[in-house]
Amino acid sequence: MIIGTVSPVPSVNGSAPLAKGLRAWYLTPGQNPGKGILQDLSPAGNHAQLLNNATSFAGMPSSGGQFLATDFDGVTGAAKVLANPATSNLFLSGGMFASWVCMDSYTAQPRLFDKNQAYAAFTANNAGSLSLSLFQWFGGNIGIFASTTPNQYPVPLSVWTHIAIVYSSSSAANTPVIYINGQAIAITVSSVPSGSAVDDSPDALGIGNTIAFDRPLDGRMFDVRFYKGFLPDATFVRAVYQDAATGFAGTLAYSRRHRRKKSTAGGGGGGSSSPPGPAINNAAGFSGNRRAFHAGGLNLGGF
Repeated sequence: MIIGTVSPVPSVNGSAPLAKGLRAWYLTPGQNPGKGILQDLSPAGNHAQLLNNATSFAGMPSSGGQFLATDFDGVTGAAKVLANPATSNLFLSGGMFASWVCMDSYTAQPRLFDKNQAYAAFTANNAGSLSLSLFQWFGGNIGIFASTTPNQYPVPLSVWTHIAIVYSSSSAANTPVIYINGQAIAITVSSVPSGSAVDDSPDALGIGNTIAFDRPLDGRMFDVRFYKGFLPDATFVRAVYQDAATGFAGTLAYSRRHRRKKSTAGGGGGGSSSPPGPAINNAAGFSGNRRAFHAGGLNLGGF
């Protein structure tokens, strides 16, 4: 597969590339992994607790181990984030979940994320490729939105694949857009929602499992993002997909600036203290090691 040039990353509000609406960003620095913690590099700093056999994983193809993936064991491993305003009702006013994932095997409806009233899961395995669905509870009837032909099983096992789900649950008539490697795929409405979206603000967030540990993911996740308060368009989604290949420079710079502002003002992050931003080599990162990124099995076909 030939890797071409990377499209320019759009600037949001003139100065914050890829940072509009970024409410949580789970990306662990290799030089400071934090034992038992999946770090939130967004200004909110709502770090996740790695539970059971979920661990930071140095095998993610990155620039000299600059960032780590999280490895889930497919049994009880999970990352748990306590309930907080930043990740509550993610889709109510428009939002997006995005992550790189590399699945080792399929278990029963393994969760990418789970907020109890809203969750994304793989739902079937067909010859080593997985189908994907978004579930959103409404007062009258649950909404279930599933990948369908010609891309009913868009996520192959053992290949790093980027997933993004954009949705507004403000109306039961809305449907999400699911992107695989920066490209929208066809979906079907498996269950038509009715009523109003159910409030999930009291619920903790599970990544790679439910917080009851009964829908475990067997594989690795990397660069997990939650955007809230707007509906990213296709250009924005594709830039998020490409951000790993540009070293995350724009998003990290934004996060670090806002951390400094909070520190100066004495403000706190939503529930836990924020560690210093990681050291960044702007000339390195993934942009300096894209061949290694690709050789490690990462699916960068859209470049």
